[in-house]
Amino acid sequence: MIFSHRHISLELRVGADRDTELQEMLEDEAHSPFNYVLEKSIHQDLHGLLSRLSSQQREVKRLRFGFTDGHELSLAQIGHGMGITRERVR
Repeated sequence: MIFSHRHISLELRVGADRDTELQEMLEDEAHSPFNYVLEKSIHQDLHGLLSRLSSQQREVKRLRFGFTDGHELSLAQIGHGMGITRERVR
């Protein structure tokens, strides 16, 4: 497999009049207002749903899906840490 190693500066002038830098045209989706509002809304909805669960159920969901640290655990790992069987975690 052959890859091109040509680099292009983000300060490259583009457009018909060459009055715009390439970096001005690239969208940073991580910081868009839409994504911020969407993430905030999802977080609030998730918090509301989790608040309806027992503390043990919340902990299982938190560990299984990595809500706190982004690290997802298997059912066996959760069961071992909580002193219950993998099937009980399920």
